[in-house]
Amino acid sequence: MWYYYPSDDPDRIISLKITPSSVPSTTFVVPKPHYPTEYAFGVRLVDNDGGEQTSEKLLGKGPIIFFPPSENSLDVPVVTLITDQTNAKVSEEITFTTKASILSQRPDFDSTRYFKYDFDGDGEVDLTTKDDVVKYEYQVPGEKKPKVTVYYRGRA
Repeated sequence: MWYYYPSDDPDRIISLKITPSSVPSTTFVVPKPHYPTEYAFGVRLVDNDGGEQTSEKLLGKGPIIFFPPSENSLDVPVVTLITDQTNAKVSEEITFTTKASILSQRPDFDSTRYFKYDFDGDGEVDLTTKDDVVKYEYQVPGEKKPKVTVYYRGRA
């Protein structure tokens, strides 16, 4: 089951699609917003034994996509955070690569955007940089949910 909702109101599902297990993706047509809007997208998986898991429980809320109020400000970000490994030992270096672009394809995006990384997902910024490839070593064991926020023209 695929769904999306306003990022500040996870109980208000706007659209829901159910697909068979052989279909690994879906497409939503999002209505044109009349004011700036952020939507979070998620998936709920149910196995043959009735076990359930949601993407929010595994990955946290997201992906979150910002929709501007008009066609004149198509600075909608497309952001992907990639790691070179998903299991690491304490003090083992992990490489994080952020792929970011905007729908307007403005030429100043790459030179003016910057990233704020929260490597452990605690809401605190661990690194602010213009670099889209960074390395990090965790010093405390446990499950981490790294996040990156891309800033461009004063918007996150």
